[in-house]
This record gives sequence, structure tokens and C-alpha cells, in this order.
Amino acid sequence: MLSRLSKLSIVTWRKGIDDPIREWGQLLAYLPDIKERCNEKGGRAILLPAPSLNKKSFFGPAETVSSEARRREISVEQIRREARSEITDWLEINDEPTDRFDELLRLK
Repeated sequence: MLSRLSKLSIVTWRKGIDDPIREWGQLLAYLPDIKERCNEKGGRAILLPAPSLNKKSFFGPAETVSSEARRREISVEQIRREARSEITDWLEINDEPTDRFDELLRLK
């Protein structure tokens, strides 16, 4: 049927989702890509992957910072200084106290 309706695209999931919040959230997340594909010539079926988390989806903060430091070839302390600077800039722009995260970042 889709082959006869050249301007129709169908968006669905590879595996059913019984949670409307996940369903709508994922649909919104993919909306720019879906829109782009629907604007291409011809109808199509778009199958979205099932939203799920597994053991590979979770990372500890220290592991994440260390991994990023290695990837960027800088020290963990440099990552922390950059993070503090970005947070402080955001807090200043929003008229918030700038020392709120010093203890968390252990830079005080």
C-alpha cells in the first residue's frame, strides 16, 4: 500500500512501546530527522528503535571524567576547572551565588 501512496510516510517502532511518555518523548527526540526524511521524494516507512537502557548505558562520574580527559589528552583537574568555569559563568548570568558548586568540584 505504501508503494502506491508516494507522499505518505509512516513512523512506527521496531518493538511496541506500552509507555506513552516514552513513546512521545522518543518521537519528539527524532522529530527533526523524521521531518527531514519525510521531505525527501517518495513515501517511506520509518522504524524507530525501542527506547531502552542496558548496562552499557550507565557510567560513574569519575569514570566519565577520566575517559573524557584521556580522549582530550588533558588532566582531570583541567576538566574540573573547565566545568567550574562554565557553571560559574551560567550562575553569574542568572544572578546566582557562584560558590555553590565549589565543594562538589573540590576546587575551593
